[in-house]
Amino acid sequence: MPIFLFAQEADDLLPVKIDGKWGFINVKGEISISPQYSSALRFSEKLSAVYLNTPGNKCGYVNKKGEFVIEPKFDYCDSFNEGFAVINLESKYGYIDKYGRYLIAPRWQKAWGFSNGLARIVGGDLDKARYGFVNRAGKVVIAPQYAYLDDFNEGLALAAVDTKNELKIGFIDTKGKWVIKPEYGSATSFSEGLAAVTKDGKSYLFEGSLSFDTEGKDFNVFYINKSGEPAFDKTFSQGGKFSEGLAPVEIRGKWFYINNKGNVIIETKFSSKVEIGTFFEGLAPVNFSNGAKFIDKTGDVILKTEFDWADNFSNGISRVKKISKDGSVNVGYIDLKGNIIWRPSK
Repeated sequence: MPIFLFAQEADDLLPVKIDGKWGFINVKGEISISPQYSSALRFSEKLSAVYLNTPGNKCGYVNKKGEFVIEPKFDYCDSFNEGFAVINLESKYGYIDKYGRYLIAPRWQKAWGFSNGLARIVGGDLDKARYGFVNRAGKVVIAPQYAYLDDFNEGLALAAVDTKNELKIGFIDTKGKWVIKPEYGSATSFSEGLAAVTKDGKSYLFEGSLSFDTEGKDFNVFYINKSGEPAFDKTFSQGGKFSEGLAPVEIRGKWFYINNKGNVIIETKFSSKVEIGTFFEGLAPVNFSNGAKFIDKTGDVILKTEFDWADNFSNGISRVKKISKDGSVNVGYIDLKGNIIWRPSK
């Protein structure tokens, strides 16, 4: 089940690519920072990570005037979250503040942004990496010991351990104690008090993320509460996160949306072969179904696009993608009415 993560502040500038270089537009589609970078991330907390078109391709951070606030000296730069950003220097990850000062000097194999006051880090040998958490004081609060960790959501973090060469998934609290024992083959993080889990199948790690093979298999997915008890007596072939009171589930090869009691609220027209998202701002994206489109909470398609893929809406804007025959991806933006703010460009 895809989880769409595009989010922006109301006054954000949007990164766009023009003639091979990245710059920024405002929400009206007007160029605000001229194209000059080899890559650029969305603005977050009024700063954007940009990469220079120079040997070494170093990155730093600019403000909304295009002025460097943190000089480009890093090998990797992530967006700011809760006042800090992940950077990489000489193959090690650390954290900086908005003045470019180190919260944690580069030392970790991998690191992610802060969420709810904690950030995931990876330590250990390359062949047996272990996940833990640091706090905003830069201190390790949960030592690297897990085969995988997700961010904390609603007070609990999805955690995986190695058991007889298999990953088993459960949930820990902010002290690293098991609240829900690791007994599941796959799971989502908690959202609106519930998590989708299954004891079937196997999860595996791919490029630092937890993946689950669903091809050609039938699974019994059900939802649990924060005590680890089944929320209702119903199972599904697939299940996603709750948002705006609804979660997408697969029933007999089709996508439906249920409420937190397990009752079907929306029956869609789409098979499970397409990619369907959760609701944001009243709409949910449907991808890989003869173009990207959006459905409302009746299940009706109310917005069709000419693009191949669309993200959820955030502050009235959705990021869209056009995939070329050579596999290259070009990014653009639309508003809630489907008006093109910026047509995907190379």
